[in-house]
Amino acid sequence: MPTPLQGALTFLQQLDLFKDYKQKLDVAIGKEKTNDLITNASYLISSGTNDFTLNYYGPIPVRQLTYPNISGFQQFMWQNIQQFIQELMDEGAKKIGLVGVPPIGCLPAMITLHSKHPILNRECIENLNAISKMFNQMLQDNLDGLRRPDIKIMYLDIYTPILDMVEQKTSYGFEEVHKGCCGTGLIEAGFFCNSNSLICDDVSKYIFWDSFHPTEKAYRIIFDSLQSHLLENIL
Repeated sequence: MPTPLQGALTFLQQLDLFKDYKQKLDVAIGKEKTNDLITNASYLISSGTNDFTLNYYGPIPVRQLTYPNISGFQQFMWQNIQQFIQELMDEGAKKIGLVGVPPIGCLPAMITLHSKHPILNRECIENLNAISKMFNQMLQDNLDGLRRPDIKIMYLDIYTPILDMVEQKTSYGFEEVHKGCCGTGLIEAGFFCNSNSLICDDVSKYIFWDSFHPTEKAYRIIFDSLQSHLLENIL
C-alpha cells in the first residue's frame, strides 16, 4: 500500500507483472513446464514495514487521516495481504512465506522521529515495538484461515532476531545498534545514502546500514535464524 512518494510497486502492479511473466514463460517453455515451475517455486512476501514507518508514523502520516485508529489500519493492511496471497495461490503458488515486521521502534529513523530527546536518548520506542508485535500476531492468527491441504503458508519471524541483536549486541559483535552506518545514521535512507555520503569506519559493528535497513551482517543473522524453517517448509 505504498504512497506515490515512495515509488514502490503496489500489490496489484506486482501481480500484473507476475501474470505477465507467466505468459512469457508459456511461450518460452510451454504451459506444462510453466505450471510445474510456478507450483514448485517458493514465494516470500514482505509487507508492512514501510506502511508503518512512512505512511502511518512517518514525517507525513497520510494514513492517519483515513485510519485514526491503528487497529483499523492494521486490518486494512491485512485485507490487502490476504487478497495478494489469495490471488497468488490462484495463479498456482503452493509454497508461500510471509515475513512479519521488525521492531519498528528500534529503527534509527523511528527513534529520531519519536524520541523526546533523539540525540541524547537513543533507545527503542517501546510503544512502536508493541504495534509491531500486535500486527505480527494478527498475521500469524489470520494465516490459519488461508491454509489448504496442498498449500504451505508459513509466517517468518524477523522481529525476534533483530530485537535480540539490539538487546544482546556484544554477543553478535555489534557496537552501534541505534544509529545507521550511513551519514548521520539518524534519518538518512534510500537515495540519501549514496556514493557521496559519509559512512562509518567499520560496518560490521553496526546493525543498521541506514536509518531503516539492516547491514549485510545483520541480514545474514536474520536469514540464519529462519533457514531451518525455510528448508523444512517452503524451500
